[in-house]
Amino acid sequence: MYRTLLLTLSTFLCSILLAQNGTVSGVITAREAGQVQPMPFVNVIVKGTAFGASTDLDGKYSFTCPAGEHTLQVSFVGFDNVERPISVVAGQSTNGDVQLSAVSNKLAQVDVVAVRRTETESAVLLETRNSQQVVNGVGRAQIAKSQDRTAGDVVKRVPGVTIIGDRFVMIRGLADRYNTVMLNDVIAPSLEADKRAFSFDLIPSGALERIMVYKTGAPELPGEFAGGVIKVHTLTVPQENETRVSLGTSYRMGTTFQPFYSGDKSSTDALGFDDGLRQLSDAFPASLNNQTPERLQTLGRQLSNNWVAKQSTALPDARLGILIARSFGKADGKNRYGSISSIDYSNTRQSYTGEELQLQRLRCRLATQRHHLQLQR
Repeated sequence: MYRTLLLTLSTFLCSILLAQNGTVSGVITAREAGQVQPMPFVNVIVKGTAFGASTDLDGKYSFTCPAGEHTLQVSFVGFDNVERPISVVAGQSTNGDVQLSAVSNKLAQVDVVAVRRTETESAVLLETRNSQQVVNGVGRAQIAKSQDRTAGDVVKRVPGVTIIGDRFVMIRGLADRYNTVMLNDVIAPSLEADKRAFSFDLIPSGALERIMVYKTGAPELPGEFAGGVIKVHTLTVPQENETRVSLGTSYRMGTTFQPFYSGDKSSTDALGFDDGLRQLSDAFPASLNNQTPERLQTLGRQLSNNWVAKQSTALPDARLGILIARSFGKADGKNRYGSISSIDYSNTRQSYTGEELQLQRLRCRLATQRHHLQLQR
């Protein structure tokens, strides 16, 4: 009798519990290759509970859970998680069909910025090797190792280039008017009124990035040259602030530590200007033409008697360079500005002997006489 009562009570309790639960069932699908496909092995649970199930090979699932308002959570690797509200009614089946969407991974924009270096020795060598023309060049790295003061001192290191008066360039024996100078890929203006000539002593070596000398023509080069095209590239906007100080010295064969003869020096000669030692009086005429011999003697006596050369010992050449580079603006390269200031100072000595000058004049005179004799024959 007790067993029958117990069985009846258990059956009554189970029926009460089952009467308070509902069923959630549905199909999980996803769109792939333009078609809706069933998704097997997808996890479907009631959020915040342990009630749930996994889909079969046909994407179907079914499980029971307490009646009430719930949130159905569907998840699968490679697809976005889906949460949707469901209302479970006791003793009834609730539809829980869900269509998944593939995870859309949106990558942020990545800008790859590379700066081409053109001032190193390897970059200049590579540009020379890849060029279809006969070209020679000097890069900033090589310029920094030398003691060159101006662009004229740098360019004369290039084979086939000769500097006239430390200013003008002669390429392969052709004068400066047969050559073209380009400053940052723009034809440089002439600094002489009567001919085309660019003075290379105006550009300090500290402001140079590289110098390329082209000796043959090319479509991208100007056609108005017979000797060559010299491309002078100065420093661009600096990437970072920089202050560079260079100090160098050099030994000059035949001059350094040898007797050196020079006239009187003013106290400011080392700064590049005279303090008035060599200045003429206001009464001295601007031109000596049409002056009588007596007047010339009188004017000559007014000059300072400092014609006797004084002997000293020539010290080694000294050069000082200061480069100040400053960068302004944003670090990303937009609206970026910069300034580059270069100061170069040099103190050099060069000795010349009268015997060499007389020998050169004698050679020119003999060559002229020989030419006249050939013409007479």
